[in-house]
Amino acid sequence: MTTGAASASNFATRHWQGDPINNEPDAADGIEWRAMGHAAEDTAVHITLAMLSIACGQRTSFTGWP
Repeated sequence: MTTGAASASNFATRHWQGDPINNEPDAADGIEWRAMGHAAEDTAVHITLAMLSIACGQRTSFTGWP
């Protein structure tokens, strides 16, 4: 992964079908569906906070995260 600007998107869904596809392998390490409360051990703090906010029905936006 390159250094510089970072971006993250978090989505919540009740049902899904298929596997997500990483269409930007040079810009993103990966993409995957995760059940709420089951984030990977190395999940960045801002992603964990976003998942908690989604679980509580809140919208979240962060500025200044690396």
